[in-house]
Amino acid sequence: MKFIKIAIIVAITFCFAASASAGDTFLVAIQLDADSCPVATYPELLDLAEGDRVEWQSVDTEGFDVSKRYSILFDPFIGSTFTSRPSGFTRSTPLSRDLPDEEVVYKYTVVSDDDSGCPPLDPQIRTRR
Repeated sequence: MKFIKIAIIVAITFCFAASASAGDTFLVAIQLDADSCPVATYPELLDLAEGDRVEWQSVDTEGFDVSKRYSILFDPFIGSTFTSRPSGFTRSTPLSRDLPDEEVVYKYTVVSDDDSGCPPLDPQIRTRR
């Protein structure tokens, strides 16, 4: 049952991403395991253009929203950290207009905001003009 719900989340996210244009908002589900450690994101690779935003929501292994705080850290952007609300939700600022002309893939890191010792999760974002 949990795989069906996750598959639905992935399908909805990909359909939304495929039909989106610059300035849209994309939803990313951060799946947490039983120890509240981030283990996956759906989608794993996100395609963004100038002006796009991202909304992250923590979900359990069955795909249901879960109230768990985490932080999103970006490399190589200094000061680009988003911390979730207690509800497990956070939203990015719009993607900068200063994008390189070529497509670039950036890693971002999801870390748990507690002392559980969870390893970080490193999904990716591809930017384009």
